[in-house]
Amino acid sequence: YVKFEKRGFRIIGIFDVNPRLSGVTVRGIPIMMTDELESFLQTNKIDIAALTLPRSGALAVAQTLADNGVRG
Repeated sequence: YVKFEKRGFRIIGIFDVNPRLSGVTVRGIPIMMTDELESFLQTNKIDIAALTLPRSGALAVAQTLADNGVRG
């Protein structure tokens, strides 16, 4: 995440499907569950999202992002 920040990106949300990670923090950012993604997008202005998930789930997440105004 440090490399993103050095390039001017600010990470404000991290999501996962593993319930054991819910609430764990990474550099001060709590990990949320993917079922919280849409609500998060509706209450935060997100321009760009980085996806690191299996291909099988990528289309649904990408569609949720696009439906909520994420451009890249």
